[in-house]
Parts: sequence; C-alpha cells; structure tokens
Amino acid sequence: MNNLTTIILIIVGIYLLINAIMTPIQYRYYQGMSEEQKRKGKSKQEYYEDMSFQEEQMHFFNQSSILFLPASITAYTIYKLRKNK
Repeated sequence: MNNLTTIILIIVGIYLLINAIMTPIQYRYYQGMSEEQKRKGKSKQEYYEDMSFQEEQMHFFNQSSILFLPASITAYTIYKLRKNK
C-alpha cells in the first residue's frame, strides 16, 4: 500500500472509532431528553420551544454535527427500537 491509502485508512478508522464511542453517549442523550420531556409533561414541540438559547444550540450541535451524524442516527434508531418493544 502506498502512503495515501494508509493515511485514508487511518482517518476512516479514527472516524469509525469516534462514532463507536459516541453511539452510547448519544443514546443516553436521547434517553435523557425523553425522560425530561415526560417529567415536565410537555409535548415534544412544547419542550423544544421552552428551551433556552444555549440548550437549543447544544441540542442542534449534538444532533446535526457531521462528525457525530452516524452515531446520532444509530443511537436514535436503537432508542426507537427499544422504546417500541
């Protein structure tokens, strides 16, 4: 293998490792958001409307960061599958 292939494989490996680490963290984030929403007795829409600006920005970054997008999608799918059982 040449140097470029090795570098690409290392970058992809690091990216996959980051997403493997972030999936359980994102899962707990979804779980915590759902529990807090239920505890406050609000619909999802009401819950997001009542967030402070800082919370909205943090939530937006956690859910839409291109770096964590695969982990976020995986965690959300696992959460929904477990919740529906």
